[in-house]
Amino acid sequence: MKLRYILPGLMAITATLTGCIDDSSSYGGQPIPELSVITNATDPDKLPEVNFNYGENCVITPQIRYDGNGQLEYEWSIGTYDNDSKGELEVVSNEEVLTYFFPKGGSYYAHLKVTDGTVGVVQEYQVNINRTFEQGFIIISNDTRNIGNLAFIKDLTPEEVEAGMSPIVMEHCLERVNQNIGEDKIAGATVMRMSWPSEITRIVVACGSKILFIDPNTFISITTIENEKVIPGFHADMLIGGTNAIAYDTDLQRFITIRGEDMLGVESNVKRDPFDTFFSGNYYAYGTQYYHNFFVNRSPLAIWHQSYEGRIDAGDLTDGNGYSILKDKELVNVFMGEPEQYQISGRWVSYYPGHIITRDVTNGKYYHSKIRGFSPNDTELVLVSHNEITYNAQSAIPATEGAIAVSAKYHRVYYSCGNRVYVMLISENGVNWPATTQAVLTYPDDEEVTFMTVNESSEELIVATANKQSGRGSVYMYDSANVRTDMPDTPANAEYKNCADRISNIFYKPRVAN
Repeated sequence: MKLRYILPGLMAITATLTGCIDDSSSYGGQPIPELSVITNATDPDKLPEVNFNYGENCVITPQIRYDGNGQLEYEWSIGTYDNDSKGELEVVSNEEVLTYFFPKGGSYYAHLKVTDGTVGVVQEYQVNINRTFEQGFIIISNDTRNIGNLAFIKDLTPEEVEAGMSPIVMEHCLERVNQNIGEDKIAGATVMRMSWPSEITRIVVACGSKILFIDPNTFISITTIENEKVIPGFHADMLIGGTNAIAYDTDLQRFITIRGEDMLGVESNVKRDPFDTFFSGNYYAYGTQYYHNFFVNRSPLAIWHQSYEGRIDAGDLTDGNGYSILKDKELVNVFMGEPEQYQISGRWVSYYPGHIITRDVTNGKYYHSKIRGFSPNDTELVLVSHNEITYNAQSAIPATEGAIAVSAKYHRVYYSCGNRVYVMLISENGVNWPATTQAVLTYPDDEEVTFMTVNESSEELIVATANKQSGRGSVYMYDSANVRTDMPDTPANAEYKNCADRISNIFYKPRVAN
């Protein structure tokens, strides 16, 4: 909508005058200057529309036509615009170009008033702010200086795809929508669902110096936990997911439990052993996400989980000769396998086995151990099988602690070795590693695989790589059905090059209705 007016001064010409003023008319014997705002609107009864992504500044540069010699003054106001109903205006700027950050997605209207003190014009715009963070992939990465970068890839709705909307990839999302985030490492992030005092979902992001509870749809910080105030000198290195997530400082070897019910951080009152690293798998059951955590000390090798009754150690398990399955071993990898069943008291029980790949430091042989009982509520571990892995000089041996992803639907374990991805087959007869020439995915020589996961809802294999020189990360998404040994280098469904820094985790965030 556009409005032209002459300021009062000659009786009663008011700001309610609409339409174009005759350029041949005069005011005080002088021609009235022409002042207008040019838009690309095709329907004079509708507001011209401008579109932006939430998380970015809205910048509107009006195209002004003015043939006078006065000093133009500008006033921008913003109001809500819901179902063609205009909300109350608030003045936000007196600059010619509007630069404004909208606090959330939705539709608004921008009201521009321009005057030289004699004539004026009003122009309004409908401003559509795309709800960028409502559904898509959260990417956790850190740069070469160990400064965090939370990136996001929006999952377009069918309507957005049909409308020809381009993919939205946004970096440094936390800094875009929050003040005083600062430069800090991101140790990890997780989705936390709380049931009291009401059903609500938050995202928890653990940074080195602070822990953030953020709104899942806007990424605006709701509560900040200063780590220093919980444990002096605490700097989070890792975030362990769970009903109450845990931040860990490897130097202090101390823990902060992050309580979802009241969004507070307290030093863990459960005895926990210090560890070098941990590996986590997650799965959904009865609408709840569960975490399958393996805590690891590398030397001497120890792998355990922390149940309510304390540490349960895989080193207590022995092979057929009575020797500890971890004695004189170094870790290659540990991961959660696809669900299986076992019989107890006449009934079948489902479980997710833990798979441990080790190398004997005394003779160089590789072993595979399958273990039951790594879930948080389990009180004992059971060795299901323990076998030597047969391999030769042509075998593609998994990179030590490299990326692992499991497709339960297609019974494949994807593993990384430098810039390549292979398929490891696990059966009752043991583990099979393909030849180095049988990679299912190969990336440029200057890239290395840093993370992999399988999105269970879409059955997509998601691979993250990092450039060895710059440290910048890229993301590739594939149909898992086509990523197999007999179909090498199947094309990706989507590629997001140079979209983050070195990626350590990717997980999907659906639309949340809190």
